[in-house]
Amino acid sequence: MRKTTSRQTAGATVQPARAAVLTFGTMLVLTVLLITATATATLAVVGAGLLPETVTLVRRISGAKRRQVTEWTGERADPGGLPPKKKAACCRS
Repeated sequence: MRKTTSRQTAGATVQPARAAVLTFGTMLVLTVLLITATATATLAVVGAGLLPETVTLVRRISGAKRRQVTEWTGERADPGGLPPKKKAACCRS
């Protein structure tokens, strides 16, 4: 009879301990997810504010590089990403 009581006591100790560990793990995971979501949202808001300045900077750098290529090669460097301009029908050779 004593062994049964000891097992019940051990089981009664293990179950709350297991529940405490699972609760702590769940809270830890949720905390990490919340911090990640907050950081992502903050970066998105800050990044949206910096986007126009970044675009302007990239365009200025691209223009400078095109001017360099024009100086090096003697030919005008077309902006990348745009289709080449077609000549008018009267001017084709």
